Amino acid sequence: MPTKKPGSAAAVNPAVEPVALDIRGVLARYPIGRSTLYVEMREGRLRATKVGKRTLFDPRDIAAWWNAQRDASGGAASGGVA
Repeated sequence: MPTKKPGSAAAVNPAVEPVALDIRGVLARYPIGRSTLYVEMREGRLRATKVGKRTLFDPRDIAAWWNAQRDASGGAASGGVA
């Protein structure tokens, strides 16, 4: 039976938070639409970094933004923004 090498895909801990999220990752974790994400980026409420063709977000920035949206809407964040 082959052993799992540290750093290989089989040895990755799923409980570890990613260093960055791409657009698909954000949309998979939060109930928002792609257009809302782009509006928030354009308005400067979400900071993104381009790496090649990919748009990446710091997961802490996304979580802080999401919590602010939830707090502004009285605790029930929806697909739109307040």
